Amino acid sequence: IHQKEMYTTEALSHLEPILLQHVVNFVIAGHIHSYMRSVPTANFSPNPRGPIYIIQGNGGRNANEAYLNPTQEEWVHVRDHSMYGYGTLD
Repeated sequence: IHQKEMYTTEALSHLEPILLQHVVNFVIAGHIHSYMRSVPTANFSPNPRGPIYIIQGNGGRNANEAYLNPTQEEWVHVRDHSMYGYGTLD
């Protein structure tokens, strides 16, 4: 749902080449709702050279726009908006 917003596309155009150049394995980001994990991705498409994006956002509000379409995008491995919580990294 945010992938076509100006701030997202601008950030992606500057950051993703750096992530690919330095062979970043995964990116962890926070958001206000829902959990999502991608497959290795570059430019919103599956790409074995791209990082896995983890969005840990299930601590926020109930905003389910991204889940109104029952078919998730091809680059999404898991998406879940069924609970509130928090994440830990060990």
